[in-house]
Amino acid sequence: MTTDELGEVVILNCDTKVFQSPFDDVREMPADIVSQMKKQLSHSNEHIGDRVSKIFLGVLVQLISGYRDAVEFRETSKTFNRDKFIESRPKHLRPFLAKMMELQIFQQFIDERLQMLNTGLGYSDEFELETARYAEKMKKRRHYEFLNNVKEKVSAS
Repeated sequence: MTTDELGEVVILNCDTKVFQSPFDDVREMPADIVSQMKKQLSHSNEHIGDRVSKIFLGVLVQLISGYRDAVEFRETSKTFNRDKFIESRPKHLRPFLAKMMELQIFQQFIDERLQMLNTGLGYSDEFELETARYAEKMKKRRHYEFLNNVKEKVSAS
């Protein structure tokens, strides 16, 4: 089968470490996320089972895990505030996220989440579990950075 027959697909050959895409998305992504993703994908001996999909899930978590910060509670339902979402994210991610929010897949994701919240179902899928892990990791990192900052100030005195 040729790539023409496959259509618009992204191919990652784990054996040769060749990435093929008809899109130029990587150039648009924040450099730190691309660098981290390339580093993780370069370990081809670890690409068994669902490892590759977990790497991409991790990228999505870094990009959009803060979507809950933009869920607003109205009298009868919950809504998503796009501006609040963008402002809640780190500055270096904002230009990419502004473009990402224009994608139909992002809107579907938000619509599904709001529907689950508005019907009282809640959610606890793999994305939400990874989001919770990521939030805990970031909380520990901020705490560690705070303690280092205090140590530096104390030793400088």
